[in-house]
Amino acid sequence: MMKVVLALAAAMFLAGCATWSPETKAEESVYLTLDAVDGLQTADIAHTHGCYEAESPWLLGREPSARSTSAYFAALAVAHIAITQLLVDHNAPPWTLRTWELIGIAWNVRDVSHNAEIGIKLP
Repeated sequence: MMKVVLALAAAMFLAGCATWSPETKAEESVYLTLDAVDGLQTADIAHTHGCYEAESPWLLGREPSARSTSAYFAALAVAHIAITQLLVDHNAPPWTLRTWELIGIAWNVRDVSHNAEIGIKLP
């Protein structure tokens, strides 16, 4: 299922990135990679005894299924790409686009790092 998430994100990224700067392409690639890693770590929670989702249990449940995890992270990837494209289409100031990208990257670094610290591994 995670392959579907990655394929969808890649297709959306490639469709929208023609008008993006090299910096935006690089930042979006980093964001999408971290999103996929976080998704894989979250999917592992369902298969790890004694481990529960703590970051978004209100949405995914304490023991998220692979299906709900894939849908959630695919939606995050598509939404992030769409907002990035919206900012580019409306000629947002460069600092706005950089801030948007860096907040998303920092958020995912925090989640991936936290998951790794508590022993969540990539399946």
